Amino acid sequence: MGLVMPDVEFFSDLHCPHAYLTRYRLRQINDEVPDDVSFRSRCLSIEYDKQAPTPKRILDVETHSLVLLEEQIPYEPWPDAEIAEWPSTFFPAFEAVKAAESIDPEMAWELDWRIRQAFFAEHACLTLRHVLADLAEDVGLARERFLEVYDDGHRAQVVAETEEGWYEEGFTHSPAIRLPDGSTHVNPGAHRTEMDPERNFRLTSFDPGREDEAEHLAELIEDAV
Repeated sequence: MGLVMPDVEFFSDLHCPHAYLTRYRLRQINDEVPDDVSFRSRCLSIEYDKQAPTPKRILDVETHSLVLLEEQIPYEPWPDAEIAEWPSTFFPAFEAVKAAESIDPEMAWELDWRIRQAFFAEHACLTLRHVLADLAEDVGLARERFLEVYDDGHRAQVVAETEEGWYEEGFTHSPAIRLPDGSTHVNPGAHRTEMDPERNFRLTSFDPGREDEAEHLAELIEDAV
């Protein structure tokens, strides 16, 4: 039997700005993570938990604040002219990552990032099958093979992982990380935004959290393996 590589499981919503920032910082520490550690994307759908989509105005407020913490993070605000492309649901994107995972887990981790980048920086409509196939091709997956697996359906897995994160692990925010030793860390960067729903979700407070989040993540992973 081959050796089983310890997994770092990243529970998050694909359109969560906090997760986008943490995911970007995880990429910064690739060279510091032991070679025998692998990353896995786990679904943590906010729309499933809330039974409603996240309003664009909320994401705009959060994203505009958080991207200030990393000047090189890919980001381009959605122009009003392209608002019709705004995804109505992110379940197809979650299913795309799960489809890729059944083909090649390492490529699935790359697709997870590519999907986030496409949403936050390129205004990609992630509800569209052909858009997700394009992104899968971008990370090296064969288009026909990806679509064959994607079309088999992976919604049950998306729901199962989401329920595990929210209701079994009891995560309170996206993102959350489960390390190989079983320990969990919710919003490891501790960056937070607060908004006033009575004032059209105007930002009322912003905590940038840990400036050393990338180094903190590297230490957490090293200590857990």
